[in-house]
Amino acid sequence: MEKRNIFLSFIVILGLLAGFHLSQEGRLQALLFQGRENQELEETMITEPRTSLVTVAAVGDIMMHSPQINAGYQQSTGEYNFDHFFKEIKPYLISADLTLGNLEVPLAGKDRQYTGYPRFNSPSELAAALKNSGFDLVTTANNHALDRGEAGVLATLDNLDKYGLKYVGTARNDEEKNRIFLEEIKGIKIAVLAYTYGTNGIPIPKDKPYLINLIDENLIQNDVRKAKELKADFIIACIHWGNEYQRQPNDFQKELAAKVIGYGVDVIIGSHPHVLQPAEKIFVNSEEGIREGLVIYSMGNFISNQKERYRDSSIVLILEIEKDWQANQTVLRNAVYIPTWVQRLAHGKPVYRVLPVEKAIKDYEQRKDQSLSSSDYQKLKQAWEDITGLLGEDDLIKLKTVIQ
Repeated sequence: MEKRNIFLSFIVILGLLAGFHLSQEGRLQALLFQGRENQELEETMITEPRTSLVTVAAVGDIMMHSPQINAGYQQSTGEYNFDHFFKEIKPYLISADLTLGNLEVPLAGKDRQYTGYPRFNSPSELAAALKNSGFDLVTTANNHALDRGEAGVLATLDNLDKYGLKYVGTARNDEEKNRIFLEEIKGIKIAVLAYTYGTNGIPIPKDKPYLINLIDENLIQNDVRKAKELKADFIIACIHWGNEYQRQPNDFQKELAAKVIGYGVDVIIGSHPHVLQPAEKIFVNSEEGIREGLVIYSMGNFISNQKERYRDSSIVLILEIEKDWQANQTVLRNAVYIPTWVQRLAHGKPVYRVLPVEKAIKDYEQRKDQSLSSSDYQKLKQAWEDITGLLGEDDLIKLKTVIQ
């Protein structure tokens, strides 16, 4: 009996010890779990992005003179293909989050006859080539938008829709005109606006002012206000203005640029002069305080048949737009450029290749591109000097190295 009591006491003690052990183990596991949870929370806080970065690539005037149209014609199929025009520059366009350019020709259809200067009309396959080369958006507010009249404007928009290219600057109706182009990328909302000084004297139907956005300060202010109501983080305005073939902006460009930055636009991208013009940082007093904005007064010809010095070269402008999520602030973190040049002929045949200048120079020197002549090489070096001399190499817009 005494042994049995001793045995029972021993069992009770073991049970208490086991309970204590399990209790302690549970506490330990709870502490370990809590520790892991805190660590994961800390890791999440550390790894969760506090900023987002979006890149926007922009180019200048996309022109199509008659020799370019002919160069895209495929004898074997009886159709047009312009993909090869942009093959060499494509990697720098397709790598951006948003790529845009000034489409300065109508795509009004074969029935309205394909022509070059002075009243343009190009095959709709140009839109396919642009899309295939990385373009997402084209601006259509320019002096050639009405070269085929109202019908040409509408046909152009239909063809852009057909090939999946977005557009801003012309519209089919009031509803489209009043719609702000807004693209959300990585949580950053980017608005793009577009306006032109005129339409080469071709009248806009009085009952259809929505067809094209003319430069109008009230319109620009209202569009900026609408963009802000849509919570746009960053606003780009593409303005068709200035004097043709002049490498410096005129007074009107400078005055309007300051006003537009004051309205709330962050970057202005200019077109129309068909040559590159300088970039400038503008500071203006506004209702929000001192506003800062960047303007490049003219991007020049991205592609055309114009062979004269300054008219055959341009840049790809790359904007790095950064949003700080904690501060809820979006800024232009950086702007870089890639000089480009159009090779019109190779071995006597039209090619119209848009080339990154730095790479093309190296390819010629290393005999990697047999289509480049010694004359092309000299023009490439001249274009490099002209572009970097105007924009600088480490100035407001930084020169981007494309050769590693």
